[in-house]
Amino acid sequence: IVRVCPLPAVAERRGVTTIAPEHPLVKDIFDYLGGAVQCSTGAEMNNLMPIACVMGPFYELTRTWAEWLSQHGVDEALAAEYTSKMMAMYAGDCVKAAPNGLAGFQALVDEQTPGGLNEGNIALLRAAGVFQSAAGALTETLAKLG
Repeated sequence: IVRVCPLPAVAERRGVTTIAPEHPLVKDIFDYLGGAVQCSTGAEMNNLMPIACVMGPFYELTRTWAEWLSQHGVDEALAAEYTSKMMAMYAGDCVKAAPNGLAGFQALVDEQTPGGLNEGNIALLRAAGVFQSAAGALTETLAKLG
């Protein structure tokens, strides 16, 4: 028995599907549908699942930022297009950094201009507890998946 968790983007052959335990044929099928991540155990797969549940918060953040642009005089369609393309660019940077593990992501954070606007936004959100709350949401989600 192989357990899989395909996400909606599989329908467009761009989804990442978790698989446990490892299985070459199942991996080939889901690689064709966008990509597969094989887990050696069901427990490892369960620990990955909360990240699959941040789709909604990601969309809500993207919507919030596009709405903010719209409220500041940017045409709604342009705001949505620009924001979505920026999010795709940032996600692409993360994909490139991922082979270096957490250090790769930390390098993206560290490359922000010292004293600059991006570094300032990190500090503001950190002070507001946003990142700690995001980690807490993952912990709660994992508990619910039980």
